[in-house]
Amino acid sequence: MIAGSFGAYAAGAARDHGGSRPRRRLVDEADSDGLVLIQYTEKKFQDTENMSDHLLPYLANCSLLFTEEPLLRRPTAARAAGFGAVEFWWPFAAPVPSDREVDAFTTAIEEAGVTLAGLNFFAGDLAGPDCGVLSIPGRSAEFRDNIDVVAGIGERLGVRGFNALYGNRVDGVDPVAQDELAAESIGLAAKAVASVGGTPGITPPESWSVSFAPGAAGAS
Repeated sequence: MIAGSFGAYAAGAARDHGGSRPRRRLVDEADSDGLVLIQYTEKKFQDTENMSDHLLPYLANCSLLFTEEPLLRRPTAARAAGFGAVEFWWPFAAPVPSDREVDAFTTAIEEAGVTLAGLNFFAGDLAGPDCGVLSIPGRSAEFRDNIDVVAGIGERLGVRGFNALYGNRVDGVDPVAQDELAAESIGLAAKAVASVGGTPGITPPESWSVSFAPGAAGAS
């Protein structure tokens, strides 16, 4: 865990919050300045020791922060605000974007001079009804088609943390069948990102927990 106090980025400023917190915990707070988005992480980033005194020892989720900027300008905005590392939810509308879109995104990260510490797999329309596609029988092909693209971005940018959103329960589908499908798909994803030094995690809906058979790849 990163030593010392953590901070929060809000309205262009950082403020301290003492003590440690659980890993990858996103906390929303409402105050007079509006919504404060705080991203905590246990993981020490590879470039932490090389950061200047002006870089902050935690990352910015650029899918949630700097939304006043176009997506490809957010890594630069994060760097200007003092962040040396960022993460993104899946930054494209489709599970398999064009080569030009992928190149534009990776170039934006590289030119900003930040580390991409975390990247989500394709999860559907998070602004709409979706909460991931990992376990959805009718959408498993989208997730699996997405795996190679994610691994390719990870290889180019040195990403080590990846995340898959499980998805909602589907009416008329046995939950056990969904869990088995999710375990099979995350196993394929784990194999792909392991080849570039990465590890996948799973985010289930907060209202229930997922139980995988012992030894299932990526289970948590």
